[in-house]
Amino acid sequence: MAFVPIRPRAPQSPDPRPLVTLGIGCVLTARHPHRVRTILGSCVAVILYVPRLRLSTLCHAQSPEPRHESRCREACPHPCRAQASVTNEFRYVTCCISAMLTDLSRLGCRKDELVATVVGGANVVKEIQPDRSVSGENVRIALEILGRERIRVARTDVGGNRGRTIVHLTDSNELDIQLHSPPK
Repeated sequence: MAFVPIRPRAPQSPDPRPLVTLGIGCVLTARHPHRVRTILGSCVAVILYVPRLRLSTLCHAQSPEPRHESRCREACPHPCRAQASVTNEFRYVTCCISAMLTDLSRLGCRKDELVATVVGGANVVKEIQPDRSVSGENVRIALEILGRERIRVARTDVGGNRGRTIVHLTDSNELDIQLHSPPK
């Protein structure tokens, strides 16, 4: 019997893309390659990828929509982008998607070339019924808007009762999703 030495694995080179952590109520349009990390519970991340330009825009939204008369999905009296720091509009799915589409339009992107991914919306609080939770509403509103805008949803990883940590590669649309431990 011959002895065959085990060769150690060659160390992998670190990813040259800068890592950005996306917090609640943030929208990022990455024109250059980045790794974007965010942690989701009941919040939802919407990713819009443009294969032709190899760029992405994504958000981390906390609530479905503002509870005032004028909604971003209809006609906002003020652009979300101009007021986000004052009103925290980017915590809403409706305002995030509106801002993302505006950014992509400015870059010359057409809606018919966008590829969408929706992640999150876990019902992490056991006492809340899934059909009454903000998590379910976040997912419902995101999918409704994408459908109305005729944007193809290529992937969803939503619902359940476990949060997620995601890392998205903005230039290739690769997505790593790690489920958190189940709630006790």
